[in-house]
Amino acid sequence: MRVHSLYKFYQAHFGYPRASTDRQGLAFALAVKDCINVLQEIYQRNNLQPISEYQDSLYARRLTLCFLKNLKDLAASRFQDPLRSLRYLDYEIEVSPQLLQLGRKSGLFISSPLLWYHQQSELIFLTFGASGNMTAELGVFRTLSEQLSIQKLSVSPVELYTYWNLIDGEATTCVRRKIQPAPVDRIIHTCNQVLNAK
Repeated sequence: MRVHSLYKFYQAHFGYPRASTDRQGLAFALAVKDCINVLQEIYQRNNLQPISEYQDSLYARRLTLCFLKNLKDLAASRFQDPLRSLRYLDYEIEVSPQLLQLGRKSGLFISSPLLWYHQQSELIFLTFGASGNMTAELGVFRTLSEQLSIQKLSVSPVELYTYWNLIDGEATTCVRRKIQPAPVDRIIHTCNQVLNAK
């Protein structure tokens, strides 16, 4: 089973509230999806033209435009040439069915697109809302990516974790070694909970 964002896993693990209506939730999910699609295209084409093309699109979502503006501003505030400085990682956490409830034929896949800044060994997470729970979320990510995932990160060593909040254009950084991995049994419990909810 596929979970389309790391946030959805955090939502199940920490009990974060869902959108007040299905329509709001869908609109937000589509805006996030559009943003990630534009980012992927930027790196495929190695230029920023996909942002302009999206802005000119008849179907451009206002929220996606906000995300893209903040992404561009955050990147420009730190890097002279973001496309050369940052590498896009289309990372997917893959939890083996052997670690999950008996009888599972397939594992759990969690999409987690990231940016990698090699010079500072920094992993940048694109977030779409403020998080007052960054340390705990990153503890969950460490357990998923370092202990449970079949597919490991293609970059190492990671020394810094940074959240780029694309709602308000804020960046928050913390040192990886200060993040305590979450208990494996609790993460496996959440994996099963997510699978059983479908």
